Amino acid sequence: MNFRVVYISSACKLSYKQKNLLVNNNRGETSVPLNDISVVLIENLQSTITTKLLSNLTQNKIITIVCDEHHLPNGVLLPFNGKIRMLESYKYQTLATPEFKNRLWDKIVKNKIYNQATVLEYAEVEESSHLMSLIDKVINGDKLNIEAQTAQTYWKSVFVDSFHYFTRTMPDIRNSALNYGYAIIRSIIANTLSCKGFVLYDGIHHISELNQFNLADDIIEPFRAFVDFEVYEMFQNEGCLKEQLDSELKKRLLNIVDMEVYIEDKKYTLINAIDKYCDSVYNCYKYQTDTKLIEVHLDIWS
Repeated sequence: MNFRVVYISSACKLSYKQKNLLVNNNRGETSVPLNDISVVLIENLQSTITTKLLSNLTQNKIITIVCDEHHLPNGVLLPFNGKIRMLESYKYQTLATPEFKNRLWDKIVKNKIYNQATVLEYAEVEESSHLMSLIDKVINGDKLNIEAQTAQTYWKSVFVDSFHYFTRTMPDIRNSALNYGYAIIRSIIANTLSCKGFVLYDGIHHISELNQFNLADDIIEPFRAFVDFEVYEMFQNEGCLKEQLDSELKKRLLNIVDMEVYIEDKKYTLINAIDKYCDSVYNCYKYQTDTKLIEVHLDIWS
């Protein structure tokens, strides 16, 4: 898997030459082999990019993310041609029954809660054990809404040293950092699922008619805690006092793609783990069973 992350924060021209991405700005020209790149994030709205480069980024399955005027990721380049038979994947999606989707969603939610509990355990918050105790109560498509119950406990607890009561709607830099990190992971997941032939608006639990990325919003759930952990590290353990996201913090959040992840006691980078996880989702749909779904776990004590 490719490993370099290209972050474009200043005005420049991006072009293609001899299997390389060329970056031209007032400091000169920089060349990066496409084979070395996993993600390109273009934040600066004054930058220009050639159609030839866009075509080659897509052809090489490089995740290309663009940002809005608020410097938040708001779009991702999706390839038409995947790595497997596209119609085959769609056929498997159309065969999915509500019962199958409920079982799959239960496993996704359980993995999410486990990782949230791990973050709280690392933060030495006693509510970690409470979250762990709720995992087995997730049943029948989470009909008891355990995910929402754990979210209330989780967000009240994770930044407890800084806030008596933290919510995801507060106008705080922590929420800005969380949203930025989630947007990056969501874009990577959307690209990966598209490469595997999935129709993204056909979700497991998310079913909004206005959301093109329903399936990506399902699959991101176990991975959210990886962003949470990094934001916790930045603002709790390291005591970051910044009030606005700057280029330094954004680069760090973008580099989450290289964070270590455990899958079946083996370590992977986060971007490789997403690929492996999406492969397991594909196998779940192919065989119409949730038993093929793997779990991803935080590696925070090594």
